[in-house]
Amino acid sequence: MKPELAILIGASRLHQALRTNHTDPPVAVWDLIHRYDLTVHLDRSAVDILCHPDIDLKGIVAVEQGAKGPDKDCGYEGPFLKAISGIPISMEGKTAACAHLSPVGNVAAACTDLWSNESVQNVKLLAGMAPTVYLEQLEYDARLMNQAIKGGKESVLGLQKLFVDSDTYYDPQAFILAPKNVIEISKEIVSGENYVDSTRKACLKGIDLIENAIEDGVLMRDEKEDEWIKMLKEDISSIPDNESDFMEQVLPTIDQSKIILSEYGLT
Repeated sequence: MKPELAILIGASRLHQALRTNHTDPPVAVWDLIHRYDLTVHLDRSAVDILCHPDIDLKGIVAVEQGAKGPDKDCGYEGPFLKAISGIPISMEGKTAACAHLSPVGNVAAACTDLWSNESVQNVKLLAGMAPTVYLEQLEYDARLMNQAIKGGKESVLGLQKLFVDSDTYYDPQAFILAPKNVIEISKEIVSGENYVDSTRKACLKGIDLIENAIEDGVLMRDEKEDEWIKMLKEDISSIPDNESDFMEQVLPTIDQSKIILSEYGLT
């Protein structure tokens, strides 16, 4: 069984807590864009959206079980986890591009707490050893962000806007991770009745945001992707929002010789 299935069939304690306003601390997702500090403690963000609007809830389960963060940089669920739970997050992109190339670019700097790209090989560059070179580049990033913080709220939000606006037009991955879109998708996640419902709602919201952005000319259109957007929307809409119905659909497709269903509470 894929880990996602075991996650999707669990009970969502965090979602229920958020719906009843019993989070600790009780900070609304709306505070995300009003926080003073752009890159540190932007408070409240939530769950996996990688490449297309593909969302899974592995990260939220870890938070439910007590994980404090930061999350894994290449998971891309970080901004959503932060919007929901307020944990610090790690992001790749921009200067942190040594292990993975990414179209997210400057958007990664809009709400991250730390740069991470898994590893910088200790190889010799013209300027020096690669880790030393990357530390210099990252130091410049940190200085810029800290200077924005010293300038106050308008300075911080202005820098954040530049980070976001410089890359969201060129790729849907960057577009979806823009803070205002993270907030809209996060609201759908926490409104779900269960993991399946939350995932379905979040995916459909992501597709709607992409479609509207293309129509409004704020996201570059790639004609060969048009059919995929339609197919994704149709397929996601066909997923039942009831966990039991979802399990009935998925369980027959699993090779049960490779999984002990009882370990997932299934028989």
